[in-house]
Amino acid sequence: MREALTREQVAMAVERRGCEGIPVMMGKWWGNGLVDKYGNALLDMAKEYPDDICELWYMEPGFDKSPNSNPEYRMGYRNDYSQFETHSIGESVVLLPDWDELDQFLEHFPDPNEPGNFDWVYDQVKKANGRYTIGCWWRLFHERFWAIRGMENLMMDYYDNMDGLKKLGHKLIEFYKVIIDR
Repeated sequence: MREALTREQVAMAVERRGCEGIPVMMGKWWGNGLVDKYGNALLDMAKEYPDDICELWYMEPGFDKSPNSNPEYRMGYRNDYSQFETHSIGESVVLLPDWDELDQFLEHFPDPNEPGNFDWVYDQVKKANGRYTIGCWWRLFHERFWAIRGMENLMMDYYDNMDGLKKLGHKLIEFYKVIIDR
Protein backbone atom coordinates (compact mmCIF):
# COMPACT_ATOMS: atom_id res chain seq x y z
CA MET A 1 0.00 0.00 0.00
CA ARG A 2 1.21 3.47 -0.85
CA GLU A 3 1.49 5.67 2.23
CA ALA A 4 -0.11 9.08 1.92
CA LEU A 5 2.12 12.09 2.40
CA THR A 6 1.71 13.67 5.80
CA ARG A 7 -0.08 16.95 6.33
CA GLU A 8 3.28 18.60 6.93
CA GLN A 9 4.79 17.20 3.72
CA VAL A 10 1.85 18.45 1.66
CA ALA A 11 2.02 21.86 3.37
CA MET A 12 5.72 22.07 2.46
CA ALA A 13 4.90 21.34 -1.19
CA VAL A 14 2.06 23.88 -1.25
CA GLU A 15 4.33 26.51 0.28
CA ARG A 16 7.15 25.61 -2.15
CA ARG A 17 9.53 24.60 0.63
CA GLY A 18 10.44 21.30 -1.01
CA CYS A 19 8.62 18.01 -0.96
CA GLU A 20 9.16 14.29 -0.87
CA GLY A 21 6.66 13.73 -3.64
CA ILE A 22 4.00 15.50 -5.65
CA PRO A 23 0.84 15.61 -3.53
CA VAL A 24 -1.98 13.61 -5.08
CA MET A 25 -5.49 15.04 -5.13
CA MET A 26 -8.30 13.68 -7.31
CA GLY A 27 -5.96 10.89 -8.36
CA LYS A 28 -8.85 8.56 -9.03
CA TRP A 29 -11.15 10.61 -11.21
CA TRP A 30 -13.06 7.81 -12.86
CA GLY A 31 -15.54 8.21 -15.65
CA ASN A 32 -19.20 7.34 -15.48
CA GLY A 33 -19.83 3.63 -15.28
CA LEU A 34 -16.34 2.53 -14.20
CA VAL A 35 -17.37 1.68 -10.63
CA ASP A 36 -20.45 -0.12 -11.99
CA LYS A 37 -18.25 -2.13 -14.34
CA TYR A 38 -15.52 -3.16 -11.88
CA GLY A 39 -17.29 -2.82 -8.53
CA ASN A 40 -15.41 -3.86 -5.41
CA ALA A 41 -12.25 -4.73 -7.33
CA LEU A 42 -11.88 -1.09 -8.31
CA LEU A 43 -12.68 0.14 -4.81
CA ASP A 44 -10.20 -2.32 -3.27
CA MET A 45 -7.49 -1.12 -5.65
CA ALA A 46 -8.30 2.49 -4.74
CA LYS A 47 -7.62 1.76 -1.06
CA GLU A 48 -4.04 0.83 -2.01
CA TYR A 49 -3.40 4.31 -3.43
CA PRO A 50 -4.76 6.93 -1.03
CA ASP A 51 -4.80 10.57 -2.06
CA ASP A 52 -2.50 12.80 -0.05
CA ILE A 53 -5.13 15.51 0.24
CA CYS A 54 -8.54 14.89 1.78
CA GLU A 55 -11.19 16.73 -0.26
CA LEU A 56 -14.05 18.25 1.70
CA TRP A 57 -17.09 18.80 -0.53
CA TYR A 58 -20.02 20.64 1.00
CA MET A 59 -23.53 19.97 -0.27
CA GLU A 60 -24.00 22.56 -3.02
CA PRO A 61 -27.44 23.92 -3.87
CA GLY A 62 -29.27 21.97 -6.52
CA PHE A 63 -30.11 23.31 -9.96
CA ASP A 64 -33.82 22.92 -10.71
CA LYS A 65 -34.27 20.50 -7.78
CA SER A 66 -32.92 20.64 -4.25
CA PRO A 67 -30.51 17.92 -3.03
CA ASN A 68 -32.17 17.88 0.39
CA SER A 69 -35.64 18.24 1.93
CA ASN A 70 -35.67 22.05 1.63
CA PRO A 71 -37.12 22.77 -1.84
CA GLU A 72 -35.56 26.27 -1.81
CA TYR A 73 -31.96 24.99 -1.53
CA ARG A 74 -31.43 25.21 -5.26
CA MET A 75 -30.46 27.77 -7.88
CA GLY A 76 -33.76 27.60 -9.73
CA TYR A 77 -36.74 29.69 -8.67
CA ARG A 78 -39.58 28.14 -10.68
CA ASN A 79 -41.72 25.24 -9.52
CA ASP A 80 -41.55 23.44 -12.87
CA TYR A 81 -38.70 23.47 -15.37
CA SER A 82 -39.90 20.46 -17.38
CA GLN A 83 -40.63 22.53 -20.51
CA PHE A 84 -37.43 24.58 -20.42
CA GLU A 85 -34.44 24.43 -22.75
CA THR A 86 -31.72 22.00 -21.68
CA HIS A 87 -27.95 22.34 -21.99
CA SER A 88 -24.83 20.37 -21.02
CA ILE A 89 -25.78 17.40 -23.20
CA GLY A 90 -29.38 17.63 -22.03
CA GLU A 91 -28.50 17.12 -18.36
CA SER A 92 -29.41 20.60 -17.08
CA VAL A 93 -32.11 23.17 -17.74
CA VAL A 94 -31.61 26.87 -18.34
CA LEU A 95 -32.53 28.25 -14.92
CA LEU A 96 -32.71 31.93 -15.90
CA PRO A 97 -33.99 32.06 -19.48
CA ASP A 98 -34.78 35.78 -19.43
CA TRP A 99 -32.82 38.61 -17.79
CA ASP A 100 -36.15 40.32 -17.00
CA GLU A 101 -36.56 37.65 -14.31
CA LEU A 102 -33.19 38.32 -12.61
CA ASP A 103 -34.66 40.04 -9.55
CA GLN A 104 -37.06 37.14 -9.00
CA PHE A 105 -34.17 34.70 -9.46
CA LEU A 106 -32.08 36.57 -6.87
CA GLU A 107 -34.99 36.71 -4.39
CA HIS A 108 -35.01 32.90 -4.38
CA PHE A 109 -31.24 32.51 -4.12
CA PRO A 110 -30.26 29.66 -1.77
CA ASP A 111 -29.04 30.32 1.77
CA PRO A 112 -25.34 29.43 2.21
CA ASN A 113 -26.12 28.67 5.88
CA GLU A 114 -28.47 25.85 4.86
CA PRO A 115 -28.71 23.42 7.80
CA GLY A 116 -26.82 20.22 7.08
CA ASN A 117 -24.93 21.40 4.00
CA PHE A 118 -21.61 20.84 5.84
CA ASP A 119 -22.48 17.58 7.64
CA TRP A 120 -20.51 15.47 5.17
CA VAL A 121 -17.52 17.83 5.52
CA TYR A 122 -17.47 17.40 9.29
CA ASP A 123 -17.71 13.62 8.88
CA GLN A 124 -14.81 13.56 6.39
CA VAL A 125 -12.57 15.71 8.62
CA LYS A 126 -12.89 13.01 11.28
CA LYS A 127 -11.76 10.41 8.71
CA ALA A 128 -8.86 12.46 7.30
CA ASN A 129 -6.37 10.68 9.59
CA GLY A 130 -4.17 13.75 9.85
CA ARG A 131 -3.98 14.31 6.09
CA TYR A 132 -3.98 17.76 4.56
CA THR A 133 -7.57 18.89 3.96
CA ILE A 134 -9.01 21.24 1.38
CA GLY A 135 -12.52 22.57 0.95
CA CYS A 136 -13.96 22.05 -2.53
CA TRP A 137 -16.88 22.81 -4.77
CA TRP A 138 -17.56 22.90 -8.49
CA ARG A 139 -18.86 25.68 -10.68
CA LEU A 140 -17.39 28.88 -9.34
CA PHE A 141 -18.06 31.76 -11.74
CA HIS A 142 -18.06 30.90 -15.46
CA GLU A 143 -19.33 27.38 -14.81
CA ARG A 144 -22.02 28.66 -12.43
CA PHE A 145 -23.10 31.28 -14.98
CA TRP A 146 -23.17 28.47 -17.56
CA ALA A 147 -25.31 26.31 -15.26
CA ILE A 148 -27.76 29.19 -14.73
CA ARG A 149 -27.95 30.65 -18.25
CA GLY A 150 -26.82 27.83 -20.56
CA MET A 151 -23.69 28.18 -22.69
CA GLU A 152 -25.24 29.77 -25.78
CA ASN A 153 -27.01 32.42 -23.70
CA LEU A 154 -23.89 33.00 -21.62
CA MET A 155 -21.67 33.60 -24.63
CA MET A 156 -24.09 36.31 -25.76
CA ASP A 157 -24.31 37.70 -22.22
CA TYR A 158 -20.54 38.26 -22.16
CA TYR A 159 -21.10 40.51 -25.16
CA ASP A 160 -24.40 42.23 -24.51
CA ASN A 161 -25.39 41.82 -20.84
CA MET A 162 -22.37 42.30 -18.61
CA ASP A 163 -24.50 44.31 -16.17
CA GLY A 164 -26.72 41.29 -15.52
CA LEU A 165 -23.70 39.01 -15.15
CA LYS A 166 -22.07 41.45 -12.73
CA LYS A 167 -25.21 41.61 -10.59
CA LEU A 168 -25.43 37.82 -10.57
CA GLY A 169 -21.68 37.58 -9.93
CA HIS A 170 -21.92 39.84 -6.87
CA LYS A 171 -24.67 37.61 -5.46
CA LEU A 172 -22.46 34.56 -6.04
CA ILE A 173 -19.52 36.28 -4.32
CA GLU A 174 -21.63 36.97 -1.24
CA PHE A 175 -22.77 33.33 -1.22
CA TYR A 176 -19.21 31.96 -1.64
CA LYS A 177 -17.80 34.26 1.07
CA VAL A 178 -20.11 32.61 3.60
CA ILE A 179 -19.18 29.13 2.35
CA ILE A 180 -15.45 29.92 2.63
CA ASP A 181 -15.86 31.33 6.14
CA ARG A 182 -17.71 28.22 7.24
